[in-house]
This record gives sequence, C-alpha cells and structure tokens, in this order.
Amino acid sequence: MFSFGKSKGRYIFTEALRPESKEDDGNPSKGWYGIYPFALNEPVDFDALKWSLRQNERLAMVQADIGAYKDRELDDDALDRLDGILGWFADNGMEIILRIMYDRKGRGMEREPSGLGMVQRHMEQAGAVISDHADSIFVIQGLFVGNWGEMHGSKFLSDDKMCILAQTLLAATSYKCRIAVRKPQQWRVLNAGGICGADSGEIGLYNDGILASDTDMGTYAETFVDAGQYGASEEMWMKPWEKRKELEFQKSLCRNVPNGGEVVCDSTLNDFNNAAETFKEMHITYLNSQYDMQVLEKWKRSSCDGSGGKGWKNGYEWIGAHLGYRYVVKSAEILQKDRIKLQIIVENTGFSNIYEDVRIFLEIYDNKDLLKRIDIDSDARSWNPAEDAVMCVQDADLAGILEKDKVYGVFLGMRRKKDGCVIRFANEGASDTIRLGEIRIRS
Repeated sequence: MFSFGKSKGRYIFTEALRPESKEDDGNPSKGWYGIYPFALNEPVDFDALKWSLRQNERLAMVQADIGAYKDRELDDDALDRLDGILGWFADNGMEIILRIMYDRKGRGMEREPSGLGMVQRHMEQAGAVISDHADSIFVIQGLFVGNWGEMHGSKFLSDDKMCILAQTLLAATSYKCRIAVRKPQQWRVLNAGGICGADSGEIGLYNDGILASDTDMGTYAETFVDAGQYGASEEMWMKPWEKRKELEFQKSLCRNVPNGGEVVCDSTLNDFNNAAETFKEMHITYLNSQYDMQVLEKWKRSSCDGSGGKGWKNGYEWIGAHLGYRYVVKSAEILQKDRIKLQIIVENTGFSNIYEDVRIFLEIYDNKDLLKRIDIDSDARSWNPAEDAVMCVQDADLAGILEKDKVYGVFLGMRRKKDGCVIRFANEGASDTIRLGEIRIRS
C-alpha cells in the first residue's frame, strides 16, 4: 500500500497552485456574442463577412430572415445559403446562437405566415439543414415567430400553438439542438404540455430585456399574482410570476439549461453591483456585446471591488469573465484516512454550470514524458456556481508508475467529450492543463 502525506510516509506531494487569474479563461459555449444578420433570399458575401468577426468572442448570433418566404416554402437557394452560413461560422471557430425569424422591424404580425402549417413546414425544411450543423450550434433562440423573432407580438403564441411549434422544431432537428424560449412562463407551458425535451435539458431560456424594468419589459408579472404557493396548481404553474419568484425559478432551472440575452435601458437596475447579483441568480451564460452600449459602457467605467472583483480592470471585464462556468482549482493534497488518495478541490466561480459532458483527467509526467493519464470519475455538469467540487484519485491509480528518488509533475486537464475541445482552468498560468504540483517517493 502507498503511504501518502505532506510530510510523513513514503510519498510526498508539493502543491504548486497559483491564484485565480484576472482574465477571461477563453473557454467555449459561453461569453459575449455579436449579431450577424442575413436574409436567406439574398446572396452572402463571405469575403466581407470575414472582416466582421469580433475578436475574442467565441459565440455568434446568426439571424436568418425568412420573411420573404411567408407565403411559400423555402427554396433550394435559401436552404443552401443557410447551410453555407452555418458551415462558415463553424469553419471559423464560432459556436452559433441561431435565430430564424420572419421579421427584423418589429412587425411580426405582418411578416409571418398566415397559417401555422407554413411555419411548421419552414421548421421542417430548415431543421434538416440545422441538424447537419448541430455540433456547432449552441442554442436555437425562439420559434421563428414574433417581433424580431423574439416570441412576442405573434398570432402563434397561444399555449397550444406554441407547444406545436416547439415540438415541430425539436423533431425537425432530430433532437440534436437545444432550443430556448423567451420567458420562464413559456418554458412552464411547454413543460405542462408534455413537450419532449422540456425536462431533459433541451429547452432553455433567453431574455432580451434583462434589467430593463421591474418586469424585464414584460418578461415577468407586474405584481404578486397569488398569495398561495407558486406552482401549487397547473393554472398557477402556467402563469407569469413576479420577478422575485421568477428569479428563484431560473436559479433552479438554469443549472441545467443555458440562459442569456441582452441587457437594455440604462438605469440603476443594471448598475454593476445589481447586475452582478442578478446574473448569479439567473445563471447567465451569454450576453450581447453590442447592445445596450449605454449599459455596457457604464460597466466599463465601474469598479468591481464590492462584488468580489478586487483587482479586475472594471465591471465589464469581470462580468465577461464570469459568464457561464469558470473553474478555479483551490487545492490539491494527499490525504490518508479510510483510503489513501490525492484530493483535488475545484470551485466554480462563474454564473452558471457547464452544459456539455466533459472528460476530466490527471496526468503524471517524468520530466517532459507523459507516464500515465488517469480518468477522474466526476461530472462537471453538477459543479454548481459558488460551490466546491471534490475529486479524488486513489492510490491504486498511481501504483506501479512511480520510482524512488524521482520527482514527478502532476497536472489536471479537462476536454469536452463531443469534440475534444479544451476546457481551461482559471488559475494564473494555466494552459491546456494546470500544474497541481509534484510528487515523489522518499528514499
């Protein structure tokens, strides 16, 4: 048996961890996004598009306007353009927030089809293309309808029609893509309607009126709706709730599905400290970097010392770095209790969880040579914000690879399972893996 200990036993571990950095970790599926609008009845200039990509952003909102097809099916040119657009962003290393819409001027009623069947047909046509690019699509926002495609101002948003459209879109994309709806109340309607995916992480939220008013521009009810317990009846479950209760709802739901959107209308509601606390409750994963510039510029002028951000350049930088998940290794040490093990503690300092399955592993190096890679049994999707995750590597995993009088480097790494993309830790000096320290055997 091994006999581990910091200063006792045959095996000695020396920790080499550095503190949390004051920079964005550069990880995928989170952060700021820019908007890239297209009309699918018009040619796309990909050469010009190349110069419009925003530096240091890993998400792109692709807005595909199909208003010209309100009375007819999408033609081959439209579908080819959609395929080319989605492929181009993927080829340029961007994950896509996709919004297909009939309207870009706030006149959804005029621009969308006259009947539900045509919307469904467009979903079926586009869905075949979208599913081919599912690996590069982070989320599909909305159900094609409403002003700006935002799921308000439409004749197709009654409870029954919304359920039909959500089910059509999920099926059209072969359940490969996550979708998002505009309000928590709409999510609850889909959940009550038995929509496949509502309870399995396939339906999230977005909010294009974050902190604009006490109701987030109609996202929540204006007043306390009922003196009884929220969710106590199906009728209550499917109504909009007042903001305090809706934030509690999102705090639970959005540990499992992403939430993002836009912060609009400069006011005290979206001052830095208020925004930071609200984002923690909403578990915000992504935000528009182009709108509302008055709010964003206010954050750039804000100090963040009062919100746990001491040492950061400004509030904008702090918020951007904490969108989504953010993992900091707090400690690594050898324990000798019931079983001998290397214990690693990681804190998620971000606003939300990660929503993709990842591989977590330990690497043992002899100088520059990798001796062994050990998979660690832990699901990072359960690493909740502001909580510690404890991982252990047992002595049996290290047996037979270490020699006396040698010092070995110990590193921790994470990779996204679907594509091998690196998930970096936010400690200073971390790269594709993080150096935990050194282990050696006493003579």
